[in-house]
Amino acid sequence: MDELANHDKALTREEHFFSAYCEGRGVSYLLRRPAFNEAQTHGTGYNTQGHWLAPAHHHAATVIRDYLE
Repeated sequence: MDELANHDKALTREEHFFSAYCEGRGVSYLLRRPAFNEAQTHGTGYNTQGHWLAPAHHHAATVIRDYLE
């Protein structure tokens, strides 16, 4: 399922695997989908078909920057 179109609050099967893998090894990780969902509830639109367009890449970069800071 496309992460930009998935507004379910529950972790996807892939997110659950990834988070369990990281947590089991004491590795920090970031799931971007909650930040995309939050932005979309405030009116931000993203292309949900095919490759991300510039606005989605910019938002992902901002989320990653904020996480690292």
